[in-house]
Amino acid sequence: MSAMMFVVAIVFWLIATPLAALDADGDHPHHASHRSHSSNDHRSANGDQSRRDDRNSGGASQSTPPSDECLVEIHDETGALPDGETLCQTATDHVCTVNLQLCLNQPQEGCTPANFSDHTVRATGHCAAGQLRVDPMGTGSVCGAFTGVKVHTRSSGKRPGRCTVRVAARSAKVKARTDVDTVTLVCMPRGVSCSSTTTTTRVATTTTTAAATTTTTAAPPTTTTAAPTTTTTIVVSTTTTAAVTTTTTAAAPTTTTAAAGTTTTTPTSTTTTTTAGTVIKGALIATPGRFNFNMTLGLPGANAACNTNFPGSHVCTLAELQSAPATALVGLKDTSNMTVTSFWAVNPAADPVTAQCCDDVNFNPCTSANNWEYGTAHTLSRGQKVSLNNTTGALGSLETGVQCNFAPNNWLGCCQ
Repeated sequence: MSAMMFVVAIVFWLIATPLAALDADGDHPHHASHRSHSSNDHRSANGDQSRRDDRNSGGASQSTPPSDECLVEIHDETGALPDGETLCQTATDHVCTVNLQLCLNQPQEGCTPANFSDHTVRATGHCAAGQLRVDPMGTGSVCGAFTGVKVHTRSSGKRPGRCTVRVAARSAKVKARTDVDTVTLVCMPRGVSCSSTTTTTRVATTTTTAAATTTTTAAPPTTTTAAPTTTTTIVVSTTTTAAVTTTTTAAAPTTTTAAAGTTTTTPTSTTTTTTAGTVIKGALIATPGRFNFNMTLGLPGANAACNTNFPGSHVCTLAELQSAPATALVGLKDTSNMTVTSFWAVNPAADPVTAQCCDDVNFNPCTSANNWEYGTAHTLSRGQKVSLNNTTGALGSLETGVQCNFAPNNWLGCCQ
């Protein structure tokens, strides 16, 4: 019996000793695994944070790339159009004409000019947009001529027409930069107004000023009684000069009665002279000093446009504008229903180069035959203008030395 108890004691000692040692060292398998995972998680978190710090540090060292939005722009009469803009007009005879121009390297914050080669930059589009073009001048700011882009309605004028004008400009090959702009042109059927969601609505409007009428009535009859041997005939002469339309009522006859009973009746005479005056029929849309109407440059194109919109009319000269009554200029609007606030001072007698925006690039010497066809803003060519108080109809004083290209656009009156 004692021997068996001794054996049990030995077995118990062999089992208890290793367990005590393991508990003392803290190397229980479960605890060891937990520490291992905790350590790995800590290293992983530190590694992720390190990578984030690296990315943030690298991002801070990078500079924002310069904008290319100034490289090419599409302009209408009001200035630069935002990329993706939509312009809308209501058709006249199933067609709309939108005056546009291309410009390169226009001043814009955050955008530096690019160096372009001498290749002409052209627009594209199924509405013959290729006629829109501009010739680069290295890194200089330059604009092409305003050109009428025609958009036709569809389904015999029953449905709107649409055309997207696209222009892409790429700088010289070294560190090439590219800018692409688009403008969508919409032509609504005749009598259908443009949607309020579109940018520009142009509705042709005709302004007519009625002519003044003057009525003149001669003096009443005159009766003269003479001596027995004297017969007197009195002739009343009246001369009237009217501004435009004259209505004349003839005077009554003059009767002379002699003492002896002889009566002589002599009709009076009235002379009426009519002098034609200036009638302002309306105005064309505002334009730079390079007139481009009806696909024709200069005064010929502008005169044709006046005759098209106001039959029988022509471009008003400065003298005609100054001789027109102020009432004819009050509230004057152009063919797109815009309020007229100034006029180009068209004066065939003025110096072509310094006063009439003559094209002194392609024509040297430049004559009046090339007035209002300026070639570029980098020459001596200048124009003249007068302001208009649209409320009172008063014209301002003549302004000289006006830049033909970069000055605000001015209007052209149509006179008859």
